[in-house]
Amino acid sequence: MEPRREGSTQGLFCKSCDWAVVTTYIDPMLLDETIYEVRLSGGDFRNETHVKAVAEVSGCNFLHARRLLQEPASLVYKGKAPAVARAEAVLMAVGIGTRITPPFPPAAPGAES
Repeated sequence: MEPRREGSTQGLFCKSCDWAVVTTYIDPMLLDETIYEVRLSGGDFRNETHVKAVAEVSGCNFLHARRLLQEPASLVYKGKAPAVARAEAVLMAVGIGTRITPPFPPAAPGAES
């Protein structure tokens, strides 16, 4: 038996025959209704790559993104968990730090904090 997770399906699959047992799996991040705020904690307004990443995440133009990078702890995105994860990935990929509130990713139910 081989455990597999593909999209919203997970289960055990036999390597020798076509037998399988499957169930629905929904990523907890997709169920999270919390609205998160992504703020900058770093970045250089003179770095074109940083400015373009902030513009992409915040949905603003180049000049506004440059101004956001000049302000401390600028709010660049507000939304739900899946979009916040994408925004964080874009910023981190170019070396810009982020501060997300409330704490992100959310703790799994029953996990100790």
